[in-house]
Amino acid sequence: MDHTENVLKELTEAFGPSGFEEEVRDKIYNFVKDIVDEVKTDKLGSLIAIKKGKKENPRIMFIAHMDEIGLMVKGFTQEGYVKFLPLGGWWSPMLVGQKIKLKTKDGKKLTGIIGSIPPHLLRKKEEATKLPQIEELWIDFGVDADFNPKEKLGIEIGDPIVPYSEFEILGNEKVYSAKAFDDRVASALLVRILEELKDKEFEGTVYGVFSVQEEVGLRGAATSPWVVEPDVAIALDVSISEDTPAVKEKSDAKLGGGCSLVVFDVTMIANRKMVNLLKNIA
Repeated sequence: MDHTENVLKELTEAFGPSGFEEEVRDKIYNFVKDIVDEVKTDKLGSLIAIKKGKKENPRIMFIAHMDEIGLMVKGFTQEGYVKFLPLGGWWSPMLVGQKIKLKTKDGKKLTGIIGSIPPHLLRKKEEATKLPQIEELWIDFGVDADFNPKEKLGIEIGDPIVPYSEFEILGNEKVYSAKAFDDRVASALLVRILEELKDKEFEGTVYGVFSVQEEVGLRGAATSPWVVEPDVAIALDVSISEDTPAVKEKSDAKLGGGCSLVVFDVTMIANRKMVNLLKNIA
C-alpha cells in the first residue's frame, strides 16, 4: 500500500459524521501540519491549511468536506433497541442489515446491527414491496429481556453513528472499497495537492479547506470562505460513475476515465471560464 492509499485508508476508516468530525480533522492535521505554512480552524470547525506563494494574491481555495453521512440516537424501545434519525441523505433500504459503530460521549465505540421487520412476517404483497422507512428501523446492540443499552453501554440520545466498513483494495487493483468515500477520497486528494506544492514556487496563496457539515446543508462551505476570502474556489467532491448496469444513458464518467468536471448541480452553476481552464489543463 503506497502513501496515498494509506492516507485514504486512515481517512475513510476514521469516525466523522456531520457535526462530529474531530477524529477526521485530527488525522488531516497530522498529514498537513509539516507541509504547509499555517493551519487553523474556523468557528464551525473546518480546517484550513495555508500554503504561501511569492505573493498573497490570487487566493486560491481548494475545498473538500471531511464529514460523512451518519445517524444519531433519538430514543430507545421498551425491548432495549435503539431508534435513530439520519445525518445526511440516506436511501433507507441501504441501511437494513448494516453493521454500525456508535461513539459514546466518553469516546467508546460500540458495534450494532440495523434491523427491520423480517420478510417472513410480511404477509401481504403490498407490505413485501414497500420500502422500509427509517423510522421503522432499529439498532440491535445485543439485547435480551433485561438489556438496557443506556444503563449497560452508556448510550445516550444524541450519540453519533456511522456504518462500519474497513478499507480494502479489490481484485481490480484500481478499485477500493470503504465507507465515506464521499468525501474522504477528495480529502485525501487535497492532502496530495498540498504535498505536491510543498517545495514548489507559485504565484498567490493556496488555501486547502477541509470543511464540516456538508451533508446537512453545506454549512462548512458557507463559513470557511469568510475566513479565506478567495478569488477562486475549486470544490473537490464525488460524482456518479455511469458505467454500471443500472445506468441507461452511458457517458465518459466511468472507472478509469479520469476526473469529472461538474458544470451544474442543484446548489450552483460552475463558472464557465474556470471549467474551460480546467478542461484545457486536463
